[in-house]
Amino acid sequence: MDAQDHRYGDITRFTSETLKTEEKLDFSWPSFCYPKLARCPFDVKDLAFEACLGKGVDGMVFKAQHEDKTVVLKIFFHNEQPKVYDYWPFERECMTAALLEKIAVRVRESRETKQPLHVYPSPTTHSQALYNLQAFSSNTGPLSENVVPWILRDDQEININPCYGWLPIRADDLRNVMDWCKRPELDDFDLAGSYCIAYNYVGHGGGEALDAEKIAWHQHFFHLAGFFVAGFKHDNWRGDSTLIDMGDLVSPANGPGWPYHIYRTSSFLVVTTIARPYNTDSFCLSCLFSLSTPLIFEYDVFCEEDGLPLD
Repeated sequence: MDAQDHRYGDITRFTSETLKTEEKLDFSWPSFCYPKLARCPFDVKDLAFEACLGKGVDGMVFKAQHEDKTVVLKIFFHNEQPKVYDYWPFERECMTAALLEKIAVRVRESRETKQPLHVYPSPTTHSQALYNLQAFSSNTGPLSENVVPWILRDDQEININPCYGWLPIRADDLRNVMDWCKRPELDDFDLAGSYCIAYNYVGHGGGEALDAEKIAWHQHFFHLAGFFVAGFKHDNWRGDSTLIDMGDLVSPANGPGWPYHIYRTSSFLVVTTIARPYNTDSFCLSCLFSLSTPLIFEYDVFCEEDGLPLD
């Protein structure tokens, strides 16, 4: 199975056959509008599967070993856009993973060179979200009114979970994986074969180890970069603040599903403590609209020249 196989959806719009290990990142604005995820350098047959980590609406997630590296393999149910969706989960996640890598590099370069990015500090419209996303590219336009210089401070970190690229999974490999884990969901997949994305495995943290303030800061950052951020779900975060489900993010530049009305009213400057609801063992991040009283963390935008918050 390859990107041009007529039996599957066309993935050449959002994937590259260049191996991830050989990829040279493109920071042009068109590459932000139409990002392409590089191909994973290893194959499904190269993996030693260790555990099924769960099932979501997009697919199933497995823990596996590749040489000395522990990886997560997300296998998507559909090998083309489902008719009942207005988007293809595999397409969206490929684009998001490719974008986040570029953004992480640009943030690091900005801090190292002391050259701030110019963004709307609290974007509320689609045009402002696009403007902020473009600020991370190499083709920034003229400064708009009300934008401010933004730079990652030395005491801040952005945790972007590394992605190893996309890869196909053939029908026989898919059946072998499902037979191995003794799960009944084989019929949920397109049985002719499908696609996967491989990520770094974050084996620590989660649950009580999640840091509410750091998670709120990451949600705020993703919003600042123009992404729509889905509601908090505790098992989509690991470590103390690493997002592991890239399906939670939607870029303003590529495809449907970026909700104008929700983005406009979103606020990730408000977060409550992580609380145990109704004496259960699950943890949730209570939001502004919950019955609990929120703790408010204000995020200032700092000016690079004097280190003071901007008005």
